[in-house]
Amino acid sequence: TALAEGADRMVARRVLAYPDARVIAVLPLPIEEYRKDFGSDGSRAEFDELLARCASPPTVVGAARPDGYGSAGRRIVELSTVMLAVWDGQVGGKPGGTGSVVEAARAAGRPVVQVYAKNRRPGSAVSVAHTPGLVVAPDNLLKPAVVEPLPYPIRVGIGGELRGADPEVVARRLAEALPGIVADLFDESSRALIRAAKDTEIQFVTIGMTEDTSGEAWAHAISGHLGPSRSDRRLPVEIVNASDIVILVGKVSDVADDPLGRLAVRRNRPVVVVDPLGQSVEVAGPGSGLNARPIERLDRFNRLIRANGGEPPAGDKKLVQAFAAAADDTVNPVARAVVQERILGYYSLADTLAQQQQRAYQRAGLQVWTMFPLVLAAVATGLLEPAFAVAAHLIEIGLVGGIILVVWWADRSRRLEQWVEARYLAERLRSTAFLSLVGMRPAEVQLPPFLGQELRSGWPMLALGAILDQVPAVAAPRGERLYQVAEFVRHYWIAEQYTHHDEGRLTKARTSHRLERVGWWAMAAALAIALFELFSGSGHEGAPTTIGTLLGFGAIVLPAIGVAVGGFRNHREYSRLAKRSENLAIALRDLEARIKETSDLAEIVAVMGEMEAMTRSEVQDWLMLMHLAVVHPPG
Repeated sequence: TALAEGADRMVARRVLAYPDARVIAVLPLPIEEYRKDFGSDGSRAEFDELLARCASPPTVVGAARPDGYGSAGRRIVELSTVMLAVWDGQVGGKPGGTGSVVEAARAAGRPVVQVYAKNRRPGSAVSVAHTPGLVVAPDNLLKPAVVEPLPYPIRVGIGGELRGADPEVVARRLAEALPGIVADLFDESSRALIRAAKDTEIQFVTIGMTEDTSGEAWAHAISGHLGPSRSDRRLPVEIVNASDIVILVGKVSDVADDPLGRLAVRRNRPVVVVDPLGQSVEVAGPGSGLNARPIERLDRFNRLIRANGGEPPAGDKKLVQAFAAAADDTVNPVARAVVQERILGYYSLADTLAQQQQRAYQRAGLQVWTMFPLVLAAVATGLLEPAFAVAAHLIEIGLVGGIILVVWWADRSRRLEQWVEARYLAERLRSTAFLSLVGMRPAEVQLPPFLGQELRSGWPMLALGAILDQVPAVAAPRGERLYQVAEFVRHYWIAEQYTHHDEGRLTKARTSHRLERVGWWAMAAALAIALFELFSGSGHEGAPTTIGTLLGFGAIVLPAIGVAVGGFRNHREYSRLAKRSENLAIALRDLEARIKETSDLAEIVAVMGEMEAMTRSEVQDWLMLMHLAVVHPPG
């Protein structure tokens, strides 16, 4: 609510009468400026009182009249699941008025519950009988939570100077021309990928503008015509780093003189120039064009959503079941609903995809390193037993061809990259689910330049941003519920993670040790055979005996087995991951002890912040480790 005079405050008081209810204030103007709009000292005192009872500091969305009121209404719609409107039914009106907010809510698909505000019998609190007092829009009711396909955003940075032109006209002209221009910025192979992306909508998102752009009117106009907006004032370098393309308002000749234009060309970003006073919209400094690979991968993710009919897959059942079983007196039911409806479906999908791709990638490595010693076994058989030479060589050809096919298919299907990307998204969503319970959001993972622009700005990062945009802010818990939430987080996040790493450490260390012993025994056996043949003279004179043939076979194949075991062990990174899990388990136990001993909100938030930073660092380390690993043929 905006806590405006009248119905806003009346409803806020009714809501606050419920013990577990929370009020979140969304203000159109800074507090002191907003207070000037109230008609009396008593009204200002009432505003201050209700503001103090809110669950969290207010969100201020505007800086000036009248746009601030429209922005506040839109923000309230974004944060709400259901709209309650005390309203006389008159549509339109001034920006931020009840009619315009109801229209925005219906356009956004929110159910609208109307308390009819023009049916009171004069001089009484009784409604006129024939006029409904409560109306629920029947075509816009709450539906069961489904996982919707995510859009792919083309991120647009804005600069230039309007030079007195009407921002609405310029924005409309740009919106009409931009889809065709952007299509031309993809090369032919990329266009084929985009045409194949049946389930993914491409949308434009304005992400920032320079100080010299002509004010909030232009920001509002271009956001309204291009789609979603995360616009704010940024430095040119921030805009270029965050953008896929840059739009410069001006002329092509201005690009070389504009700081944003020069930097965009230097960084190989396409620059679209729209003339504010003429009709032209053209490309200057096309740069390296746009990459469609992230669009293709996001479309694969969306195809899984379509294949499930919007129903989230099972994924990690422990996490889903933990939130489903959480009692209302443990976790705020509003926060739990947000997590279940806006986060867990995508988490389950990403977790399922990561498990599928992990199994496929590890299966490819196992197949390659299994076939390698078999190839040498076939070679040895052909050399030592001429009668079987033809069959042995055919087997050798088949096995070598199999190795080449497995490596080619693993590389072509990009199993490792898809595993890494899906696991990144799943782990960030897991953190988001728990952080949402105390009104926190995950920080951005900082990846180094050597991992490549495609991963650092690829579809998992964009998908995470799109999902977080759907997650409304939830007030932090207080009192006894704070302790209950802390216990829930401790048990299902921190303790679950250190148990996972403890078990993982033991399993990986045990497997690594066993493989290492197999490799050592194979090498030791090969060395023993070589020494035996050297000192016994076996195989140097006369026809080979059966024992000599077997010894020769072992001398060739056993080293190959040792190399294959070592290669498989390195492929799975058993030793390094075991040590990493051991260190993580120690740090997680320390966090568990701290959160268990406190009931202070600041300390709980601090511990959860450290937990989020630790998981973020873990994901970053894991990305750097696994994204540089590939399936190679032996040798």
